[in-house]
Amino acid sequence: MNGNIWWNRITNPARFIEDASDDLIASESVILRLPEKLPWEEDFFDTLRSGLEKFSAERTFEKISARGVTSPGEFLLNKFFIETERNKCWLPTYHTYENFMAQSSGTVMNHRFVCVKDIEPDKVDVWISSINEYLKCVTDKDERAVFILMVTNSGQIETGGLPEYRYESYVTDFDCLLLCQTLLSSQKLSTIQKEYISHLAFNIAGNDYELAGKFAGFGTELARHPYRTAETVFEESGIKVTNLKGKINSALWNTQIKTIFPKMENERRIIAEKYRADLKKYLPMKNSTGEKIENPLELEIGQLFMLAKKKQFANWNDFRMLETMKNARNALAHLEAITFTSLEDMEIF
Repeated sequence: MNGNIWWNRITNPARFIEDASDDLIASESVILRLPEKLPWEEDFFDTLRSGLEKFSAERTFEKISARGVTSPGEFLLNKFFIETERNKCWLPTYHTYENFMAQSSGTVMNHRFVCVKDIEPDKVDVWISSINEYLKCVTDKDERAVFILMVTNSGQIETGGLPEYRYESYVTDFDCLLLCQTLLSSQKLSTIQKEYISHLAFNIAGNDYELAGKFAGFGTELARHPYRTAETVFEESGIKVTNLKGKINSALWNTQIKTIFPKMENERRIIAEKYRADLKKYLPMKNSTGEKIENPLELEIGQLFMLAKKKQFANWNDFRMLETMKNARNALAHLEAITFTSLEDMEIF
């Protein structure tokens, strides 16, 4: 389910497939530059296949593995040509397997989208050269295979003119956060709650978007019990984490700096505005750097709490909010995570 959402409903992953498919449907072979771990790989293939076969009824999609292949031309000949056809491949005449296949009409391969996966890094140039040789030798443009070369080599490669689509040029961490929020859309959560859980799921999972989706699926359980939830997900996923507590603490802190700190600053401003008239009586005063403060809206959370405690102008709820935010801000300043109880006291959960 998560993979279907990722490749069909999240804009940039979907656009990555769509843009490459436009060339493929026009019978142009392409190179797909992919990460080592492609999120929801089988869903990627299903989405690519269904889209291509929907708009190109004369071709079918076939996925093949290039693992261990040293001669792409010979490999393709043996894969797609029957024995009687292969017997016609007289190299002194055709010079290369690619030339023979390019001049062969009515073959199975000519009516395929051939998706080549598992291309070993040191064989990328060999595969690209082979496919370009094949395409160069084709005489009938309507009688040729269309290739999809899945490349995980992140270095520079010579494409030989083949269109190249880079996954990393389309997909960013923002898309992972959007996926997490989409997975949370059916739950009765506020915007800040969805944002918090999404960032926490992403920060715990790191660059593993599939893992982030699993974490987000736990909803408020992840926010309430991050250690227990993470331990469960990592164990079920077969992932060993040497310092789980440190990893979760770091994820919590980064999440709270990104989502809770701005929320506290907004609440600080609201309280300062609410008691502007009272606060003006105690100004000017100096901040922590010795600068003079004359505007109540410039007072920090700690200063607001101190004045509210000494002068007792704030109602009890606002005073308690200031106290909770002061403690939370101090925790973040010392690289410590805010407790879930404090998040509840700040009415975030």
